[in-house]
Formats: sequence, C-alpha cells, structure tokens
Amino acid sequence: MGQFNYADSPSLVNDVIFWSQKQREMFETVVVVAGPFSIDQMMEFEAHSIQAFSNHNDGELNGFFTPTENLMSTLVHFKN
Repeated sequence: MGQFNYADSPSLVNDVIFWSQKQREMFETVVVVAGPFSIDQMMEFEAHSIQAFSNHNDGELNGFFTPTENLMSTLVHFKN
C-alpha cells in the first residue's frame, strides 16, 4: 500500500502514477494507494489501472489523514 497524507498538491496524480510505476518495476503486485483523494483523482487513478482507497469524506482536500486509518481500511478490505 502506498500512503499519501495530503491530496492538495497539483502534482499529486502524477506523483501517485510515478510511485505506482516505480513500485511495479520492483514488485510483481502493487495492490493499492490510499489517501484523501477526490473523485476526480480517483477517476484518474482508475484510468491508469491504479486501485485507490480514499478517506475523503468531508469535501476537504487539505489536512492530515493518518497512515493508521488508511492501513486499517486496506487490511479490512483484503481481510479474506
């Protein structure tokens, strides 16, 4: 899982795509990225075959979302 705490950078989508490409060079499976992503960002990730989890609930792109919360969401999703 790639953890991204902020989703307000203009380069975030490109940063996530780059991270995912680099991870795929080293690992056979890149499972997911997690962070406070907007719907538009999530759609862009999907267009690049990147599975993403978003804790973006309140309309705020700015702010800290804990790595623990994202890890928990990912573990619950893949528990079986």
